[in-house]
Amino acid sequence: MEWRRGALPDWSKWTASALMFVALFFNGFIMSRALRPGYLISMLCFVTAWRVAAMNDVTLLEQVCFVTFLVMIMQFVEIVICHWKKNGIFGFIEALMWQLAVTRIYFGMNEIGHATEKVFAGQVSYENLVHIFTVLGTPMPGIAVISGGVIEFALAFGVGCGFLTRLSAMGGIIYFLVATVGFGGEWMHGYSWVGGGWEYIALLIVFYGSLFFTGAGQFSLDAWLIERGFMPKMLLRFCCPQSAVKHFVRKLPNNCVKNME
Repeated sequence: MEWRRGALPDWSKWTASALMFVALFFNGFIMSRALRPGYLISMLCFVTAWRVAAMNDVTLLEQVCFVTFLVMIMQFVEIVICHWKKNGIFGFIEALMWQLAVTRIYFGMNEIGHATEKVFAGQVSYENLVHIFTVLGTPMPGIAVISGGVIEFALAFGVGCGFLTRLSAMGGIIYFLVATVGFGGEWMHGYSWVGGGWEYIALLIVFYGSLFFTGAGQFSLDAWLIERGFMPKMLLRFCCPQSAVKHFVRKLPNNCVKNME
């Protein structure tokens, strides 16, 4: 896979191609039939592929991804407008729902940058991180890099797409604490993130902690699955508080895009 500047090396050409295919499939085919799974999963895969291109300086693919990202932002705005039109007024609760959705998606997708460099971006990126982990004295650095990448991608999926959200949030808190207390040492370097401190880690922990108490909200895979009875009852406690389940019967409008829900 050659591009105007640079090329995707070794396995990154396959991961980027597969991710772009999945993103196009979910956005172009699934989204018209199931809005939330289609949009959220396509966003996850697309942003990951974009990150792979950026890390390998593949200019043309980066430019295509940037334009595609603008289109996906417009899709999201259309979804919000359709919800507003259906409800007649954009009340306080609806505003909070979309605020949670935007913030959750951002914090979830933020983990893609860390996961990509570990497992998707190619051999050079992987070996560089193995070297860094070795210098830090991390046991079995190769396994640690791959394990960290898998966990971070799982967090991007769980938090960003809102799947088993409470479980994902708690898992993220545990992961951040283990990574920073056991290996990174951020808690010993003061507050400022510029000096390698715990500012950024604390921000993540506070948000993930709040998500554990609220769940992902309506614009999530959890809500979509619960509304249709696809989520096993034994897993509901890992999605959201019991008091939140009743709110998921309110659906996004079907008339915005044919059968979009």
